[in-house]
Order: sequence, then structure tokens, then C-alpha cells
Amino acid sequence: MSFSQEELQNYCKYILKQERIRDRILVLCEGKILKEEVRISRSPESYQNQLPQTDQDEKITPDSSFYKKCIPDSWFQFDLVPKFFNCGNCDDVMKIYLTLSEIISKDINNAYIHPKEIFAIIDLDNQIRKINNYPFKTTQEIFFNLYENTKINKDNAEANHKIWVTGLIHKEAYFLIPELQSFFDSHKPQFFYKSSKILLQDIYHSMILEIEQDKNLAANLEIISPRIKNCLGLDFNNLDQLKDIWLNLFNNETNENRKRELILSLLTVIKVKDNYWKNIKPEQGLNAHQHREQLELEIASKFYAKQTDDEAAAKYHIPYFFKMLRKFA
Repeated sequence: MSFSQEELQNYCKYILKQERIRDRILVLCEGKILKEEVRISRSPESYQNQLPQTDQDEKITPDSSFYKKCIPDSWFQFDLVPKFFNCGNCDDVMKIYLTLSEIISKDINNAYIHPKEIFAIIDLDNQIRKINNYPFKTTQEIFFNLYENTKINKDNAEANHKIWVTGLIHKEAYFLIPELQSFFDSHKPQFFYKSSKILLQDIYHSMILEIEQDKNLAANLEIISPRIKNCLGLDFNNLDQLKDIWLNLFNNETNENRKRELILSLLTVIKVKDNYWKNIKPEQGLNAHQHREQLELEIASKFYAKQTDDEAAAKYHIPYFFKMLRKFA
């Protein structure tokens, strides 16, 4: 959805009246909010029991649920878990972050509850989004400052970033990184890609072979080209040239780290959600949507939440976000 200015103010005031954010880190993320749930005729208090939330007895959307499951177990032991709020689409998340920050800065009478810190995490996507009144003017600038050669740039990660973009195109891309092959191999129930056992390398080949058909990439070539160069140092003039270069490098590469960079370069620009991730389905007779959502949460808790050392966190992006948050908890 897209907020009107009055809806935006009301939703921000609703957030700042929640006792559960007191002295906590607040994380804003993408997640559906129905238009009728934020009608401007309602007061902030009337949003209660209407909006998606994240506590044990509350309904949550997959984005906030996934990110919460990525938090290391030690956070729960010391009751340090951030509070998550779904805030609509990417643009809405950024508007809410900036509006919350403005309201708090002007709240000299302490009319609202103040969190410790406010952060936002949004999908990179293939559109450059402008950000007003923030040190980085676009989401593309944030990406280039945060990531280098497919890893977190640790020198920059903690300096100025309160709005984070994913290093891959969106969260679904994190379900298809090469390290998860063994996870799919051993998972029960078994999942399949287009009726065959999941072989991630086959999916990568499908991505590059089908890349010329991707109208989104063709329309955003000037945006994706520097991202690929950031991952691989490659220059190309069109998608056909990218396909040929990528296939040649991938088929002849023997260094596994370099091969991983090639794979992640695709996951930085190719939208996997509809064409690839949704084609991964459980054994026949099981509800595909329900079991795929459960699979996402298991990937979060059994893989990403376990990547706690510096090198692994930088390699897998999302764990570093929480590693950075930990110092504010």
C-alpha cells in the first residue's frame, strides 16, 4: 500500500504508543498492511488488534517472521529481541523510519514511548529508490557502501547505516544460496524443484539461460551492471553478453569461492520469488504455500541464526545486521 500523509502520521503515532517498544531496538521491515486497517478516520489507539505484529500470540507476516527467526539464540536468553513492525512496501518503510525519527526529535514533552534505536531493513530490488533527509541519497548508494565482492564491507557497515538494504535482490534470494544444498538434501519432508530433486546448480543454470527473457533486467541494465561489477568486476553491454561471459566463467572456474561470487552475482539482480522459489514444492499431497513458509523459517533458524562469527556474518549478510544491532541492545 501507499500511505497518505495523514495515514503515515497516524501509523507512526500508533507505533510510538506501544509499550512493548520501550527501551528496545525497533526494526521496521516490509510487510503487507491492508488499506482498510489504516484509515485516517481512526485514532492511533484504534489500530490495536488490527495491524500485523510480532509477539507470540500475535499475527505476523513472513518478512518480520523470517527476520526474527534469524536472531541468534543468545538474544532470547537475555530478552534482547528487537521489536518488529511491518510497514508496507519499501517506500513506506523508509517514510515511516524518517517520520518516526522526526516525531521523536520533536517530542520534548515525552508524549510518546521512545525505543532505544530505530532501524529499517528493505529489499534491494532492481529499482533505485530515493531517500530524503538521510546520509545516503538512494538505496543504490547504501548497497555500494554496505557490500563489496558479495560480502559485507565491515569497515562501513556500522558507521552510518540505520536503513539497511539486502545484499541480494530480496529475502527469497537468501533461500537459494549454494551453502543450503545440504539443507535441502536432508530436509523432511523433501522438497522438489519442478518435480525434480532440488539441485541448486541446475536452478542457477536456468537463471542464466533464461536471463535474456527477463524484461525487468533489460529495462534496468544501467542499474544492474554496476552491481554485477561490484560482485565480479565484470563489464558487459547487454544481457546476451552477460550470459555468455557468466557461463564461460562458471563452467571453467575451479575456485569454489570465485564460483560462489558468480552465483551471488545472479542472486543480486534476478528476481527469484515468482519464477524460481515458488516452483519449489514439498512432497505430493502437502500444502505448498504452508510448507514453503515453514521451510523459510527453518532456513532462518537453523542456518542464518547460527552464523555468529564475524566472517560468516559478513559472508551471509543478514547475520551481520543482527550482529551490528547487538551492541545497541
